Amino acid sequence: MALYSSDPFFIYQRARSPYWYVHFKEDGRRLSSGQTDREQTRDWAWCQIRGETELRNNPPSIKPFSESFFVYESCPIIRRLHRKGKRFSRSNARNRRGQLINHIWKQFGYRRIDSLEAAEIEDWLIEHKGSNHLKNQIPTTFNYVLSEARRQEIIDRAPTESLDRFSPQHAQWPAFSDAQVKKLFPEDIGEWRPISGKLVIAVGAYAMLYTGIRLGEFRALKWHRVHFANDILCVENSARVDNSIGSPKNGTTRWAPLSPQPKAKLLYLRNVQKRPEGAYVCSEDGSSPYYTNVC
Repeated sequence: MALYSSDPFFIYQRARSPYWYVHFKEDGRRLSSGQTDREQTRDWAWCQIRGETELRNNPPSIKPFSESFFVYESCPIIRRLHRKGKRFSRSNARNRRGQLINHIWKQFGYRRIDSLEAAEIEDWLIEHKGSNHLKNQIPTTFNYVLSEARRQEIIDRAPTESLDRFSPQHAQWPAFSDAQVKKLFPEDIGEWRPISGKLVIAVGAYAMLYTGIRLGEFRALKWHRVHFANDILCVENSARVDNSIGSPKNGTTRWAPLSPQPKAKLLYLRNVQKRPEGAYVCSEDGSSPYYTNVC
């Protein structure tokens, strides 16, 4: 609802939230005002439009302020990055949203944004039961929130910017023994149990085991990049979660050796599929890769 028909924004409340939100007509932004009064919310909205720098008397808490953050279709941060020509994928948004809800909101959701200190956040992360990788990801997500608050001049600085990173923890995975591989993948491919009901997924798992290529790289592999005569695979693309095709994780094309075991199974699959050279290997009909939920 608009308090005045001439206002360049709408003011509304969400269910079970005491705060008022503003939907700006010109650029479509939806922001939490951190205010519990409609008239104060209108004043706040006009401050945003006029570019006034004064801080609000009642800064919002973390959860109401970041309610729409990392929701891919409505997040103001993602929308702004895309308008600048920068990339922010749906999978990244899902991961950030999960960290926001499951970790940041649970600990700091109803804390005022201007009350947070770097030492407090760091002490919480040290005691957090997650992996060091997660402990490095959470501050990055938190920094998006606090940097947006700084951009809106709610706070002068984002305390997460000064946090030190945790040392990486490299998991030690034991290698499969020959007996284990043969148990999973018998010599006779006719005895293989299809994965997700599809032989190509089982062949892909076998090829990844021997060549070291990643799942996204196998999904993006085309038959003309399997060089049987030279015993190599050309890895130049990777299929993302949304099935778009991009560069591999390291950003460059590389060659993976094709040993006799996966070569034989890929040749068998090639003869079964009987598809053109430019067809995808991991595909229903060769035109596009299987999605990850199939693999």
